[in-house]
Amino acid sequence: MLRSLLKYRSLWSSKYLGVVLSVRHYSNLKKSSNAVELVESWRQKFTELQIPEVKSSLDNILGCVLKRRKVYGLSERRDLILTQEEVNEFNRLCHCREARMPIQYIVGEWEFRDLHLKMQPPVFIPRPETEGLVELILKKNKSTEFVRFLEIGCGSGAVSLALLSALPNAKCKAVDQSSMACFLTLKNAISLKLSDRISVSQHKVNDEIKDEDFCEKFDFIVLLREAPKSQRFLLDVRSGDRR
Repeated sequence: MLRSLLKYRSLWSSKYLGVVLSVRHYSNLKKSSNAVELVESWRQKFTELQIPEVKSSLDNILGCVLKRRKVYGLSERRDLILTQEEVNEFNRLCHCREARMPIQYIVGEWEFRDLHLKMQPPVFIPRPETEGLVELILKKNKSTEFVRFLEIGCGSGAVSLALLSALPNAKCKAVDQSSMACFLTLKNAISLKLSDRISVSQHKVNDEIKDEDFCEKFDFIVLLREAPKSQRFLLDVRSGDRR
């Protein structure tokens, strides 16, 4: 049987501010080296608690524990045997998911288009529809063109890095008011070998920005911002602006 673990508090963003992630004692969850048995115990628990996307959550957690990127259907494999250390780690991560922690934060990375990006709180997780913004920009810019663009609010760097990956002659300036977001964007850029074509700096949009910081001309500016309630997000791409 699992022993109760200490309660801990996560304050990674305003959306999850004050959420207490508590690990509770469950007598029906057994430590087991059989992955199927262990996964089934958590599948039942997640279903009872109405955890969203149960199968996907278990696939990704198991993939994280086993350090595998191809995770689809992994939780249904019947030939997987886990070490005791892997069992403990799987249980720990499942407790986090039980407490409604986003799966992207739990596994520490997520796929955006064809890129594997590191994820960590409090940086916002890129939404699937954000890929539509990248597609929109790529339709208007040929891969052979030399372009410079600015992204305001880069977050994890998903949009900027996806564009740089698809536009080999492009360069980017990315800004965010969060130091953690700037750090994560740069970390992802280095991991993807794109750091030589992106500069990252910390700024608030309403800051008094020095002219020398934005004296260059950008072919387009990307801004992902909150929209009216009728829309989840407003994807804003402006061309030919000078900042």
